[in-house]
This record gives sequence, structure tokens and C-alpha cells, in this order.
Amino acid sequence: MTLAAGAEELGVLVGAVGAAGFFGLMIVIVWQVAATWRARMLAAREEQYKELATRYARLL
Repeated sequence: MTLAAGAEELGVLVGAVGAAGFFGLMIVIVWQVAATWRARMLAAREEQYKELATRYARLL
């Protein structure tokens, strides 16, 4: 009985560690997707600012 109870506790521990690892991986993936999206938005905005500065320089 003790051996079976120990194996069950080990299974619960392995399951908990596996679930924590899975959710940790999901958090990292979402974080990286958000960071990539943000970088693309900033790059697009920077390009718009460059075009605006060029047009303004031509007006002067």
C-alpha cells in the first residue's frame, strides 16, 4: 500500500510540474508574439515619421 501511495504522489508531482512547464511555455510564446507585433508597429510608425520629415524638409 505504501509503495502505491508513493507512486501516486510522484505521479501528481510530475503532473503538476508538467502543467507548470506547459503554462510557462504558453506565457513565453504569447509574450514573444506580442513583442514581435509591437516591434512591427514601432517600425511602421518610424517609417511614417521619416516620410513626414522628408516631406517637411521639402517644404522648407
